[in-house]
Amino acid sequence: LKSKGKGKGKGRRLGGMVTMASMRGSGGKGKGKSLMRNGAGGMLALGNGQAPVAAPRSNEARAERSVFFTGADLGTPSSILLRHFERAGDVSKFSLYTSADGGSRGMGLCEYTKPYMADKAVELLSGMPLEGRSIQITYYQP
Repeated sequence: LKSKGKGKGKGRRLGGMVTMASMRGSGGKGKGKSLMRNGAGGMLALGNGQAPVAAPRSNEARAERSVFFTGADLGTPSSILLRHFERAGDVSKFSLYTSADGGSRGMGLCEYTKPYMADKAVELLSGMPLEGRSIQITYYQP
């Protein structure tokens, strides 16, 4: 998996799906309050010295930037599918569902770094042919 910019991509098999995640550096250049991770507990502390707050870990936040796809050709490699989804924006996680024998089931999930990128994928990529098949893309609903 090739990664643009900072960070490294990793691919691994997790019982029933192949996942690929891009880890990107946090080289933000914004103004305002900064957030810093405080230990392994997932707590965040505000850079202005205020009390720490719990890190948001809701599936709802991930769902708004994720899409579900079906209809991919069973022989299409996950790398080709990933490139297809990168047309809509930066992919933070990609999962291709697999059968017990390790073959593709032609469906999976794609999580983007921003919600508007998921919107773009549904509008731009849904129904677009890829390797002779029309891939259907909908918003992910956990």
